Amino acid sequence: AYHLGFCYYNLSIMSKAYYYLDFARKNHNSFAQHLYLQLLYHTNDSRLLSELNAEISKTESEMKSIMSSNEELSENEQLRYQSNEEYCLFLYKLHAMVMIREEYIDAAYEDLKYLLQYAETHDFAQAKIDELNKIIPSEE
Repeated sequence: AYHLGFCYYNLSIMSKAYYYLDFARKNHNSFAQHLYLQLLYHTNDSRLLSELNAEISKTESEMKSIMSSNEELSENEQLRYQSNEEYCLFLYKLHAMVMIREEYIDAAYEDLKYLLQYAETHDFAQAKIDELNKIIPSEE
């Protein structure tokens, strides 16, 4: 289902992409969840914000759970934490993009400032902040 959804997404046949990606993500395919959220973003789907907020909450809870499980993380727990952290950064980037598109500039700045903390997202966040500052000077 994920591969069919991926193909339909790349062919811009969004209704079929949505069907297959929705099916795959409901069957716990994390790759499908990523692409499903991107699909919602690119089609301006009204469900995106609620989906993003739910995913951010779930992912941050999983990260807290991993960290609180014990003092020293096993290799498997470290990998799970890292994977969740990478996914969380993806979610915050997408959330920032939605906030910019919907002109919720304060919320966009908040997301982007969070993303500045991480090497993987620092350049993206700084570029978006610079773009926003050209349009709306920051209050700082």
